[in-house]
Amino acid sequence: MTAVAVAILGLILVASYVSMWRGWRRRTHAHVDLPPLPSITEASSVHSTDAVSISESPADITVEASYAGTTTAGDWLERVVAHGLGRRSSVSITVDPSGIQLERGTEPSFSIPASSLRAVRIDRAGAGRAVRCGEYVIITWQHGDMELDTAVRPRHRDDRGRLVDAVAALGATARDRTDGADGRRNATARPEASQ
Repeated sequence: MTAVAVAILGLILVASYVSMWRGWRRRTHAHVDLPPLPSITEASSVHSTDAVSISESPADITVEASYAGTTTAGDWLERVVAHGLGRRSSVSITVDPSGIQLERGTEPSFSIPASSLRAVRIDRAGAGRAVRCGEYVIITWQHGDMELDTAVRPRHRDDRGRLVDAVAALGATARDRTDGADGRRNATARPEASQ
């Protein structure tokens, strides 16, 4: 009797893993038409990785963060898995006048050209994860025919606002955002910028 129960439990477990694998593969095929990601240019990839944050001008900073993933814009649960965009990793984010460079440790690095940026905000949910207060910086950008949301979680609280300011300085609209440990709306939220 116990052996039969263990066998049934084992079959249910294997069926669950096969279903999850098939779902991940289906997502990969759903985004197969996504064009290759822009690579990081050599000039913008030369920066100090020892510094947590380097500030030369509002639009020229480097921030260490956790890369949570990329989803289709507006749907924080619809992860884009093409080109490694759906896998979590550590990331060094450099914002300069050419755009945003995301140097990921073990995953493919890529850049977001300044002309592709649409919006930036601080949110409590991003790439399938949610936290109690706004800790994710969500960068909305256009790639091919798709509008994407990339979620990163800076290691230092002060870097959230600085990253939003730097991306907004490149032309992205800074959306109403939440700040602080209590997650309340920031009374001095940035107004919508014209594009």
